[in-house]
Amino acid sequence: MPLRPEPVVPCTYKGRPNSIEPADDKAGIALISPARLNPYLTSCTSDSAAALALYQWNSGLVAAFFEPFGHLEIVLRNVLPDLAGAFPHSPNHT
Repeated sequence: MPLRPEPVVPCTYKGRPNSIEPADDKAGIALISPARLNPYLTSCTSDSAAALALYQWNSGLVAAFFEPFGHLEIVLRNVLPDLAGAFPHSPNHT
């Protein structure tokens, strides 16, 4: 069972493409910026298609961590005040 239900109606518009991907690699590099893609181009020996694929894979990996880190942040916000109150204060601490 998926965590998020699939949409009942596809989110596409008549006459429009289903993707916002650029038409070619040069357009993709220009949209993202050459400076941002330079580490990916270096890793992929200047193969722009491979660099864009690696960038997309990395973006997906980073996005996968947003939700768990958000939950961790909430747990820490709820637990840390209780933990801080569990320790006696130093007599010199005001």
